[in-house]
Amino acid sequence: HPVFWNEWLEHMKDKNGAPGGKMMQSYNSNDWCDRMDAAGWVMDLVDALGMGPDKDCESKIPGYALFKCVTGQCLTWPNLFSTEECWQCLDETANLGQQLPVSYMKDMLQFPVTGKGYTEGWCGEEDVATGGWHFDASTGKYEGCATTENFPGVGSTSVQLWETAKQKMQEMVSRFAEGEIWRGNELGFIISNEVFWPEELQPRGVLLGASPSQHAVVRPYLDVWFTCDAECAADLKESARDWQAAETRPEKMSIQADVKKWVFQELFKRVFPFASNPIDADEFVANQNSVVSLSTISQLLPDDLTLRKFRGPIDTLRSHYQKLVHLTRKYYGEDLAGATRAGKCGRSRSCVHQLASAVLDTLYFAGGLSVPSAISTGMWVLYADTSKYGDTFPHDHRLDRQDPLPFFYESMRFFAPVVGFPWWEQKP
Repeated sequence: HPVFWNEWLEHMKDKNGAPGGKMMQSYNSNDWCDRMDAAGWVMDLVDALGMGPDKDCESKIPGYALFKCVTGQCLTWPNLFSTEECWQCLDETANLGQQLPVSYMKDMLQFPVTGKGYTEGWCGEEDVATGGWHFDASTGKYEGCATTENFPGVGSTSVQLWETAKQKMQEMVSRFAEGEIWRGNELGFIISNEVFWPEELQPRGVLLGASPSQHAVVRPYLDVWFTCDAECAADLKESARDWQAAETRPEKMSIQADVKKWVFQELFKRVFPFASNPIDADEFVANQNSVVSLSTISQLLPDDLTLRKFRGPIDTLRSHYQKLVHLTRKYYGEDLAGATRAGKCGRSRSCVHQLASAVLDTLYFAGGLSVPSAISTGMWVLYADTSKYGDTFPHDHRLDRQDPLPFFYESMRFFAPVVGFPWWEQKP
C-alpha cells in the first residue's frame, strides 16, 4: 500500500537521510558490533579472521577481544599456543576473574601439574639452542642459561648466573630504598593472594613486600631473635635430642610434618622466650599446609569466591595472627610505641601489628617452611637410598657432628629452599 510504503521509506532513512537506505541486517540494533554479537560465534569468527567489515568491536562485545586473540594469535599452525605474541595477547585479554597474568600461571603450574623440575623449567632442552643449560664437552662443565627471557610469564627476565645474581642482590637494598624497584606478596617466584592477610596491614602480605621504613622497624628484631651463637646452637641440639627421645614420640619420624612441628616450637621460643605457646602445633602445621597451597591456587579465582570457599584456613590464620598481636603488644609494645607515633609503619594499623605479622611470616613461611624443607632434604641425603642417582650424592655418608654446617650448607645449595628472589622494575 502506498501509505505504508512511504512510511517505511521514511522510517528506514540512512545516516545521510536517504529514504530506505538503512540496511535491514538485524532487528536488534543498527550497530554492526551489536548485530555481530546477536548473530553468535560464527560472525565472531568471520570478523576475527578479517572477513567482516573493518569495525572495532572489542570494547563492545564481552569476550570478543579474547576470542579474536585466540583465533588470530594462538591458533596458528604449527605453533599452537606457543608464541610470545599469543601469550602476551592472552595476558591482555583473558580477564576471567583471576588475579595474575595467564602466561605466568601457565609457566608456574607446569611444575606441580606435570612434575617438571625447576632446572628443566628455566633451562630445558628447548633452551639449549639459544644458550640453555647444557654440558660443554670441550670444557667438561655445564654452561649457558645465564638469563631466561619471558619466564615465568611474558615480560619477566630470570637471571641464573651467580655473579650477576650476586651483583643485583647487592644493589637491591639501595634501589628498593630509592623506589627504583618494588616488591609485592612474593614467596620466591610464587605470588600469594593478599586476601589471606589482615586488612590492617598495608601493604597486605609477607614482610618481604613491606616498605623500606617498615623493614627498618622490623629487621633489628629479626636480627636479634634469629642470630644463633654457640649457646643457641647447643640449646637447639639439646632440644632436638629431647624432642626425638620424648616418650610421646612414635618410633618413626614423619618428614616433613614432625620436623615442621619442632621448628615451629623453636622459632616461637626464640621470639617469645617467656611465654607459653597459645597455638597448637598440630593445628598450626595442618593450617600451614593449607595456607601455602591455597594462597597460591586462589589466584586463579575472584576474591569473593576465595573468601567463600577458603574461609576456614583464612579464619585460622587470622586467629593465629591475633594471638601473636597480643603477645607482641605485651612484650614489645612499649618499645614500638615511638615508631608508631613517628609513622614509620606507614598505613599499617601500628608497628605492633607490623611486627606481629613478621612473626606470623616467620612461623608460616620464611622460617617455618624453608627450614624444615632444608632439614628434610639433608636427612634424605643421609638416610635415603640414593644409589639410583649414581655418584651425585655420597653413599653411607657419616655426618661430622662437631661441624655439621658444611654438609648442611652444601645440601641447601643443591636443594635450594627458595627458587628465586624476584622484584619489579615497573610496579604492576
